[in-house]
Amino acid sequence: TIHSANAGDGRAVLSCQPTSLSRNEYESSSSDQNNNNNNPSSSSEPPTKKLKEQPTQRRQSSRCRKLIPKAHRLTCDHKADNIDEIKRIESSGGFLLRNRVLGIMAVARSLGDHGMKEYVIGRPFIDTVEIDLELLNDGKSANHDESDSCNNSESGNDSDSDALKDEFVILACDGLWDTMEDQEAVDLVRKYVKHGSIRESERMNYKEGAAKMLCKRALQLGSTDNITVIVAWL
Repeated sequence: TIHSANAGDGRAVLSCQPTSLSRNEYESSSSDQNNNNNNPSSSSEPPTKKLKEQPTQRRQSSRCRKLIPKAHRLTCDHKADNIDEIKRIESSGGFLLRNRVLGIMAVARSLGDHGMKEYVIGRPFIDTVEIDLELLNDGKSANHDESDSCNNSESGNDSDSDALKDEFVILACDGLWDTMEDQEAVDLVRKYVKHGSIRESERMNYKEGAAKMLCKRALQLGSTDNITVIVAWL
């Protein structure tokens, strides 16, 4: 079980689709997610989407069939130009200027900024997802055996399969997300760890360096904002 909460534009991205989702505690989060994403083409599903409970075998076939799962966003970006946030701010007597609250704040929610709490509130987006790592790994292992059986004779290396089994959560500020989409960040981490998977000890070193790698990549892509990244391995 993963519980997530955020207020602002910090983002948490799960490296795979969860087994099931619970209803979050932010009423308009579905429209927030659709209107608020800087990257509308992102492959992440809105956190409010309610999945129907299905038998385990059916969930396994639908969730684990792909070798590299889709990223899933665990949080909601509270940008000031979000339609629902604009309505809330204006109904409180505030206004937006140049997509900023009162012409100052680029986010509509935060834990600080107490002088603007009438408009920039601290109420977080809260969500809970369930993830069955054993179920996901079984599905990916089966697909890896089928799809790469002809390649194993060439590489003779099982580390690729091990790298694909590893799931993680990327927590980062907008200094990273302004430069790349959710799925792109997940793919970069997988590729980075895969290249360091010759031995288990090396793979652990690469895991520890994944966050630094994403920071460097964001700088290479032109990020001029502060960049903070954590990669939490599950």
